[in-house]
Amino acid sequence: MRMCILPNEYDYSIYVMDLILTLTRKNILNAHLIPNWIKPTEHVNIKKIFDFLRNNWILSLLNYCVQNKYSTSIDKIILYIQTFANLENPFINRKIVELPFLVLLKFVLEDHKMTAEITILADIIISIQNEKFEQFKKII
Repeated sequence: MRMCILPNEYDYSIYVMDLILTLTRKNILNAHLIPNWIKPTEHVNIKKIFDFLRNNWILSLLNYCVQNKYSTSIDKIILYIQTFANLENPFINRKIVELPFLVLLKFVLEDHKMTAEITILADIIISIQNEKFEQFKKII
């Protein structure tokens, strides 16, 4: 999971990982099960999170996969970029700039496109971990 954290964008990296982990574990209704990195009531800038996710974070993962020759993950990231990177930020026209993190999670769950996007991102992370494990097995 360290490959998912960008040191120069640490806060947004943590927000993205919390979003992915929480939504894929379906813990949205159990606020006490949300990872401890972020308080459910902490306000986050939703536009910046999705801009960061689609512009910086995914390209960082792609770079990581290219360096490590994770071909399956590279294919999945390219498909993600083709599908989601050019979509308009779902929050761009909204007057709300900041929301509590828990409200953001509920909003994402209610939007099918955003739920699909987060699910695909979780699949990419799992794919990277699998390829990393396969490389490690070859060394041993």
